[in-house]
Amino acid sequence: MQHVWLAIILAVGPAEASAQAQPVGAIAALVGQGTVIHAAAVERAPAKVRDEIFVRDRIETAEQSVIRVLMGGRITVTIRERSIVTITDDPMRSRVDLQSGKLAFKVHEGGLRAGEVAEILTPNAVTAIRGSLVIAQVTGDDSDVTVLEAHKPITIAPRANPTQTTHLPIGHTVRVSGPRHAARIGQIRRATHAHLTRAADLAEVPGRPRDGGQERAFRHEARTGQRALQARGHRRPHEADEAPVERAERAVAGRRLGAHR
Repeated sequence: MQHVWLAIILAVGPAEASAQAQPVGAIAALVGQGTVIHAAAVERAPAKVRDEIFVRDRIETAEQSVIRVLMGGRITVTIRERSIVTITDDPMRSRVDLQSGKLAFKVHEGGLRAGEVAEILTPNAVTAIRGSLVIAQVTGDDSDVTVLEAHKPITIAPRANPTQTTHLPIGHTVRVSGPRHAARIGQIRRATHAHLTRAADLAEVPGRPRDGGQERAFRHEARTGQRALQARGHRRPHEADEAPVERAERAVAGRRLGAHR
């Protein structure tokens, strides 16, 4: 039996065997059904709250299901329905690989050590994160990334050329299109209120307190817009001068902010 264990350790390598021995996170919340495929055992098991998650474990969610994974008390990954995610964490680079579906990736403020990086990998893109709340979605050859919160700069790059980074501001969204070897980063555009609302809902687990990322993105958008008007020497328009849709959007945003204060 000792020879068998020695053969396994030599086959996977000392570093990989050590990584498998230490969990990098655990399932903190589960709505519906999901599956965890542990890399060490190569077997499927129904996901359960408090299940430990290891490097290279694969998580799959069913229809109308959500799994939230807490990684080291510093990172929260909320995996939405019909999604496939692999944990590819290493000592200085906390990574999740979203193969299909949707997830919300939150790095808690001050959660990363100096020089440490957190990343979302999709089939054609790499999003580097430090103290942020980011929503990612993969549909076919398209990767969509939206930033709801950013305490530190966020960058996105083609996966085939990770040093070709582009800054992604809070309240903005971008699509990376095409296969990995020929991925193209589209126009980075300011997200609409409707888009931010839908994106923030993906960061929530039904029945649990809301994260509030949507409201933070709205507040940033409002401050940015006001500064732009002041820089141009414009006063804020009177409510009576606003279009009906603008008045309605501003009123809804105000009610949301007031409810979370």
